[in-house]
Amino acid sequence: MWKEVLGTELLRQKAAELRQKGFKPGCDDMTAKSAELWIMVNGERLLKELYQGTYVPMPAMGFRTAKVDGSFRTLTKMTAIDTIIQWIIRF
Repeated sequence: MWKEVLGTELLRQKAAELRQKGFKPGCDDMTAKSAELWIMVNGERLLKELYQGTYVPMPAMGFRTAKVDGSFRTLTKMTAIDTIIQWIIRF
């Protein structure tokens, strides 16, 4: 199923969308522009890992933000590559 859905061109398209949406780096400090370049160089290896089921996502970065009532809300931020993969799988 992966091979029908996922390819390097789709990875590049989603990386470009990430840049257009103003993605802020996660715990790996990879910007959207860096993710585009990374996919150009490592896209085939990433696909191979996904096809084989050996890909291991990076940990998400957690942070807290204040709410209007003074309490805090915990949010998580994924890495650029993991965000791209999630976007592809989600649809």
